[in-house]
Amino acid sequence: MKELLHINGGKILSGEVRVGGAKNSAVALIPAAIITKSIVRLDNVPPIDDVYNLLSILNKIGVKTLYDNKSCLYIDARNVKKRLLDMEEIEKIRASYYFMGAFISLFNSVSIIEQGGCSFCGRPIDIHLDLFGKLGFCVNYNEMLYSLKKKSKRCKEYTFPKKSVGATINGILSCCRIKGKIIFNNCSLEPEIDDLIEFLNKCGAKINRDGEKIIVVGNDNLVGCIHKIIPDRIEAGTYMIIASLMGQHVKIKDININHLESVINVLKDIGVNIKKKGNYLLVSKGNDYRAIDVVVEPYPGFPTDLQQPLSVLLSYCNGKSTIKETVYPLRLSHLESLNDMGANIFCEENLINVNGNRIFKNKNVNGYDLRGGISLVIASLLASGVSNVKGVKYIKRGYSELVYKLRNLGAEIMIVRDEENEKNIC
Repeated sequence: MKELLHINGGKILSGEVRVGGAKNSAVALIPAAIITKSIVRLDNVPPIDDVYNLLSILNKIGVKTLYDNKSCLYIDARNVKKRLLDMEEIEKIRASYYFMGAFISLFNSVSIIEQGGCSFCGRPIDIHLDLFGKLGFCVNYNEMLYSLKKKSKRCKEYTFPKKSVGATINGILSCCRIKGKIIFNNCSLEPEIDDLIEFLNKCGAKINRDGEKIIVVGNDNLVGCIHKIIPDRIEAGTYMIIASLMGQHVKIKDININHLESVINVLKDIGVNIKKKGNYLLVSKGNDYRAIDVVVEPYPGFPTDLQQPLSVLLSYCNGKSTIKETVYPLRLSHLESLNDMGANIFCEENLINVNGNRIFKNKNVNGYDLRGGISLVIASLLASGVSNVKGVKYIKRGYSELVYKLRNLGAEIMIVRDEENEKNIC
């Protein structure tokens, strides 16, 4: 049954919110766990739809799982089986492409249907395919199915043509069990990659990072381990933006402040009140916000996953701001709906131009991807009156317990399960 978020906005928010485990780590670590062919325990696993879809895939390849729906996940991969990866769950989550690297490590081949997830910019996996080709695999694509088979010796060194988190992770997964040494250059610097490296090294892998260079020495004698997933810096940044717009001493806890420096710097430049306190932040709405120019870049730059939420905050600033999106320049699905709600945002010469001093009005809108959807939620929280936001299925892919956490801060928000009868709520 379709769902939408029913929001009565215009409320001041206060209290505290706990940030969960990183979505972008969890979706890599879960496929990585099967490479051990052992029992793994992952802690701080976020209860999001992407996780549940991955667990369903694991169960269909002979991997047993036990998840408490809050944090702790056991993965027993001792009887993992090679099979065609054609499950419907593959089409629901982009990160299912990590099974390509995992199966190559385990079985030296893989057949998998085309992956799904949020749709913007096309988001091709051409860098992944180029990588697999250089690793000695023949890549065939026919009727939505990728087939990779070992054909020749792999290269000893590979340089990514541009930084790619997903391709960097697939490179590590593909090589960590296979004997020999390989050097990857121009690797992404995101902390989620370091989280994967730490996990695999606990399992007996031999992986070293030196800045943008990652060296993998294969070891097929891997074992299980216990590993805690890092905090989700994108969820933390989202609540920072929410608190910047309507917060009064909002405590954002269980975070890694080091992973949030670019976000903190941008918000402080705008004029947001932020105080650092150990592993938490105190964020409050400021009185006079300045327009700024922001460049979205790979980590440690300002993250692309916060570009859409940031556009709401910049609409509230004095004057005209710009966002230069260098990662996904066409990540713009939210603009039409935000403009319907009162924003004045347009694109010109690869820049997102945001005119400030805007007042958001309540509206019924539709989100088309994860981060675009959450930007509409933020705008609805800011606007006075009732708004309905569709596209909940996208938002639930990346934000755990969103309604509970926002209600805990004082927001009036609920999930309406029946579009014909808004009294059927939870």
